[in-house]
Amino acid sequence: MKDFYELIKEKVRDEKKYELVLIDESYDEKAFGNFLLLYKFNYTKGLIRFINDRGQLFVEIKTKKDWEDIFENLDKKVEGIELNKEKIDEVFTQLDLYLTDKRVL
Repeated sequence: MKDFYELIKEKVRDEKKYELVLIDESYDEKAFGNFLLLYKFNYTKGLIRFINDRGQLFVEIKTKKDWEDIFENLDKKVEGIELNKEKIDEVFTQLDLYLTDKRVL
């Protein structure tokens, strides 16, 4: 899962439109490769976090007071296919749709 962790960080760096600033991260190889990447939107007070918990990826956004899991569980979206570069693109396509719909982008 470390590769997936690094792919998310790389994609965020490459996608300038998100204007995300990394404010916290953790990776635990001993715990199924669990990780947390917490970013702040540069142009709002909103936060976004990518969480891998036992092989399930969650993407959550906090814009006002509560965290909202925007995909519920991305493993359902990718139908159990191994997470890879193509799936990262799919995750960010879904993220774009969500942020545009909520008028965050």
